[in-house]
Amino acid sequence: MADTVAGVAGVLCGCGYLSSDERTHARTNFPSQQLAEQASARWHEYQQQPLTIVIADNWLGGNVLLHTRPEPTLLIDNDTVISPWVNRHDIASCGALVLTTVADKALPSYADLFSQATATGLFSLAWGNTTVDYAWAILSPKLMPRLAALVVQIMLIKFIVFALVGVVGTTAHYLLLYQLVESYALNAVTASSYGAIAGMCVNYG
Repeated sequence: MADTVAGVAGVLCGCGYLSSDERTHARTNFPSQQLAEQASARWHEYQQQPLTIVIADNWLGGNVLLHTRPEPTLLIDNDTVISPWVNRHDIASCGALVLTTVADKALPSYADLFSQATATGLFSLAWGNTTVDYAWAILSPKLMPRLAALVVQIMLIKFIVFALVGVVGTTAHYLLLYQLVESYALNAVTASSYGAIAGMCVNYG
């Protein structure tokens, strides 16, 4: 909620990139929906999971949050002090979309993020009589995919082991059943009972 309030406050206050006189008019024709669509499209081009964290200033991030569902969380200017609802572990787990203007891309708060990104790019949007160039970057999740891959591998190994044990147990069951019936002329029901016991010993012994 706090990040939403901060983002919306940035949008309402018009923390844009024009003079105060121009900004009053620009708030009414800022391409908010288009910005959010561009941000979402860039994220889903490289990631399958929902966009959960946006790293941007109040203005850009707030506009993205307004039009993105499910609503992501905003990390304002990559500063966890002013955005205490997000931490570095969250970014490592979920990844993040970095969004800024090309003019601000070299700022210390964003430069490191672009250097760590798995994908970067630019796009432009018309805003009134001018065009603004935006820079974006994708920070891919680092912890969860590896953990998920490890869990999948463990589950696969357990399944294979379980299946092999089941095959061996079933084989033991029917081999003993065959031997008791064919070699010792034992009743099939009785032989099957002995075979089942042998199979259980293999499976659970």
